[in-house]
Amino acid sequence: MDGGRIGRDDNSVTYTPEQLEREIDIGLDRNISVDGVLDGPTNTNTGAAGPGTITTDDSDTYLTEFRDISRFGIIEVSGSDVYGRVIVCIYGIKLPPSYQLDHSRLLGYIKYTLDQYVETDYTLIYFHYGLTRDNKPSFQWLRQTYREFERKYKKNLKALYIVHPSHAVKLFWLFFKPFISGKFGKKVFQVHYIDELRDRLYLETLHIPDSVRAHDARVVARSKRLGGGPRPRSNEPTQTQQFGVSLQHIWDHNAGVLLPRVVKNSCEFIAQNGLQVVGIFRLSVAITNIKQVKLAFDLGARVNYFDHAEGPAASILAAAVLKSFLRELPQPLLTYELLPIIRDLYYGLNYEQFVREVANVVNERIPRRNAAIVAYIFDLLHKVVENSSHNKMTSNNVAIVIGPNLIWPAGETITLSTMGPINSFTQCLLDHYDTVFPSISVS
Repeated sequence: MDGGRIGRDDNSVTYTPEQLEREIDIGLDRNISVDGVLDGPTNTNTGAAGPGTITTDDSDTYLTEFRDISRFGIIEVSGSDVYGRVIVCIYGIKLPPSYQLDHSRLLGYIKYTLDQYVETDYTLIYFHYGLTRDNKPSFQWLRQTYREFERKYKKNLKALYIVHPSHAVKLFWLFFKPFISGKFGKKVFQVHYIDELRDRLYLETLHIPDSVRAHDARVVARSKRLGGGPRPRSNEPTQTQQFGVSLQHIWDHNAGVLLPRVVKNSCEFIAQNGLQVVGIFRLSVAITNIKQVKLAFDLGARVNYFDHAEGPAASILAAAVLKSFLRELPQPLLTYELLPIIRDLYYGLNYEQFVREVANVVNERIPRRNAAIVAYIFDLLHKVVENSSHNKMTSNNVAIVIGPNLIWPAGETITLSTMGPINSFTQCLLDHYDTVFPSISVS
């Protein structure tokens, strides 16, 4: 995964906008498959949007103003990354021919989607494969888009991944880089193989079109023939492993203790040191720190977060590690089976009825050992909310960043229509903690 300088080594090469657009057109016509450009004609009729399509059932704006654009599935919300940040994906292959799309309205739709997330940290992924001369936006549109993306969109964008960049994209970046702030430029990463995202995202729940995966397989195969490609990974878990393994695996090797070590350690640390830390559970930390702590837990080592970060940053690190643990479970802590029930409650009941039923669901529909871990975590989250005058994390704020780490659809990504029920359910657990959890114990 590359950042920094991209393109030719001769930095004296410059292009006018007209020359650059002509070069990009040439690049799109070369059919260089290993660089993310289609081998042959594009099937721009991608049909209905795939899993993860933005479908806000209760949004008048979506239903009226942007329905004609949303049907293509060009932009989708796709769960969260290892930091708990919402992922927004844009797919080049889903762009229809330019004559079928009003690009000024596409820009409005992109901004409308991002407006729902820019107040918190988020990640943007652009899948370049499938962009051709027929469906690419104009250079002027791209320039206008960058100009219209004011500070609020850039401030909380923590990473922009460009997957399968072509020579044309690298040329585009070479031209644009002098006009982009250095701070923003450090957030941009070129990703040559999908597997390079594995350490930062949850690939199993990330919606990637089949055609993009097939292209990635061709890129990997060709790179391996040339002696490159992603490194193979071992899937055999160790006895002390905490991340990416089932709760049953942890229980089988935890000396009869119900709470996973990472949950107990992280919650205790935050309870003692982080309840008043501003933005706890929302702020991000360096991925190198998270990797170090995860490795220590997986090796069975004792972890003191102050050995990895100083002051409030240690508590923010503990919160990020806890979210990462929850999101890497093969099955969500609240279980796949609970999500349809939550949806039915959310869309079928008024709020008072919803609150009443939530307690029954937690106590009757979640496996007992899972419920005990949920109760333990929410004991901490409830304390965080009680300190919201200091940490600025209200029940709504906590629900937004925690909910997608507790439950997600099986074989799908989290869409906007799913996030509403999940966030409301999570907030209800926080607002009515004493009613929902009094009978659940971790003993």
